[in-house]
Amino acid sequence: MGGRIPDSEVEAVRSASDLVTIASERMSLKRAGRSFKGLCPFHDEKTPSFSVNPEAGRYYCFGCGAGGDVFEFVRELDGLTFVEAVEALARRAGITLTFADESPDERRRREERPRLASLMNDAVEWFHSQLRSGPEAAPARKLLAARGYGKDVASRFSLGYAPGGWDATTKAMKAKGYLGRELADAGLTMTSSRGEPVGLFRNRVVFPIFDSQGQAVAFAGRRLVEGDGPKYINSPETILYRKSRLLYGLNWARPMIVAEDTALVVEGYTDVIGFHLAGATNAVATCGTALGEEHLRLLKRYAGSVVLAFDGDAAGAAATERTFGIAAEIGLDVRVAILPEGKDPADVAADGAEAVRALLESPRPLLEFKVDREMDRARLDSSEGEARAVQVAAAAIAQHPDPLVRHAAVRRTVRRMRDVTEDQLARAVDAARRGTAQPVPLRAGAPGPSSQDRRLPRVEEQALASLVQMPGAFLGACPGFSPDWFENAAARAIATEVVRGVPTLDSGRAFDITCLDVGEPAASLARRVAVLDPPGVEDRVIHAKETAAALERRWVDRRVRDLQVRLESAESSGAWEDVKALDVELVAFIDRRQALGDV
Repeated sequence: MGGRIPDSEVEAVRSASDLVTIASERMSLKRAGRSFKGLCPFHDEKTPSFSVNPEAGRYYCFGCGAGGDVFEFVRELDGLTFVEAVEALARRAGITLTFADESPDERRRREERPRLASLMNDAVEWFHSQLRSGPEAAPARKLLAARGYGKDVASRFSLGYAPGGWDATTKAMKAKGYLGRELADAGLTMTSSRGEPVGLFRNRVVFPIFDSQGQAVAFAGRRLVEGDGPKYINSPETILYRKSRLLYGLNWARPMIVAEDTALVVEGYTDVIGFHLAGATNAVATCGTALGEEHLRLLKRYAGSVVLAFDGDAAGAAATERTFGIAAEIGLDVRVAILPEGKDPADVAADGAEAVRALLESPRPLLEFKVDREMDRARLDSSEGEARAVQVAAAAIAQHPDPLVRHAAVRRTVRRMRDVTEDQLARAVDAARRGTAQPVPLRAGAPGPSSQDRRLPRVEEQALASLVQMPGAFLGACPGFSPDWFENAAARAIATEVVRGVPTLDSGRAFDITCLDVGEPAASLARRVAVLDPPGVEDRVIHAKETAAALERRWVDRRVRDLQVRLESAESSGAWEDVKALDVELVAFIDRRQALGDV
């Protein structure tokens, strides 16, 4: 959408949308001090860790790290874009939005969305009714029955049948009041060589494709007669449907994906249905396109890991390999389920729940899969071949963010080589990493800096919360404040942005963390401290001043210890000029610490 909603209208919608009220409609919230707490709607939990700060209009889950404002809450829960979330809340509040720089065509398309959504829902019901009782649908029912898909399965997944007549769908939808132009805009018809509208899906089993909210947006049609066109026909992209941003089955799979922190990606529509029937209800698939970056980023909103179960042939292996660079770039843990020889995912699903569990029990890390494939292609019977293998293996290993995993991969890889040592391959990996512009970020929950940066000492956590929630009071209590007072790197990044972005010392105004220009894990940390509600605090301004003083004392203590170590080192080496300067600085900090008093 080309138009932009004016900031003033976005703020009007935000002011009219009480986060506690809206969240309470989706979940049970109970007051706890100044905050509200409940079970997180974004992951499965038994102990409430989801907190809403009504004063700041922010939420944060201390279990899974989800957090944001009312727009983010609706966006994440319903799978909307930011603009769609604003529109949904505006409709709820009775606010009419305008779109700056919106062309007439863009406005028409925006206003058409509700009508096309209704059309798609009606088409799903009509195709399904044809499958249930249409006289032409007997071959479709027979094909589905051969896969074990009876009436219950057809109903669960809204399967349908498109009759063979060229205008059957058109007549049925026009009878419901829809226009020919609307059918074309929804991707249900195409124009024939004679310029007449023709149903896109004819004499095919129909698989409705839903977005993550359960809204029908597209269809896939499977042929019933061999040679009657391609095996599958997919809807074209429309204003409702962007195949690079949508995964088949996500509307059904999302609860289990969130609960298990793992998504299972298979290749086709029947693979998804088969795995769901076998108990793996976290299975999704792309819609007639390769698994791409936007798909993986979409899955990362719900889970930290992905298991790929593609066909075991060369094409499936190549599709798996193509995922490697994308997954490494976005910091997603991807593993590969190795299918039994001669079987595809649908075959395994047909073997039942035990076969599916066995398949998914020990998926291989994608890095291991990628390196083994590279080694299989290499000519390791010559020095030249091994030299080339070192380069391709090093390039793959270098993309992994975890040094322990890289080290293990180096050790594992050299076992397949004759004349290459661990040290040689390790140096090649280091060289490949130095050629990378930036280190790849760790996935959420993985060991390393991302996890470490979230674990703040209590003093720093309380101080950062005060700085974000009461920046004026905090900075007013310590005019000499520096972000370096925080030992934690993520906290320093947040503090730097807050200091830069606070124009006045208004002690009662919280900092808008949506303005922070920081990456993960700092953004997650900011969302958490924005709703932190320390127990027993009655006066937040006084509390902000106290946390500022405690943070300064902690920083001064660190400086004293550091100066003492440096002074001892300078004395040992006879660097007397340094000793003199360090001694003066140390005395000054000791005096400063005494002036600050006890905690």
